[in-house]
Amino acid sequence: MLKLKQVSQRLNCSLSNVYALVESGELAHTPVGANGKGIRVSEEQLKAFLAEREIKGGQEPAPGQRKTGPRPTLKHVHI
Repeated sequence: MLKLKQVSQRLNCSLSNVYALVESGELAHTPVGANGKGIRVSEEQLKAFLAEREIKGGQEPAPGQRKTGPRPTLKHVHI
């Protein structure tokens, strides 16, 4: 069972992105501990997540990453 920090290292993304994946339900996880508040991800769960991303062809950016396309126009404020 992997801790979320280990998952973030394997996915090469931030820990907050991993939490977002867990909260959204995109990344399956297993609650651990007496109160069930701990979170672990098994190797199988991580492999299934990566396989699903591979099938989609990486069309969706990971949470926190900007989608490609034109940038919004910024308006400058004159004081």
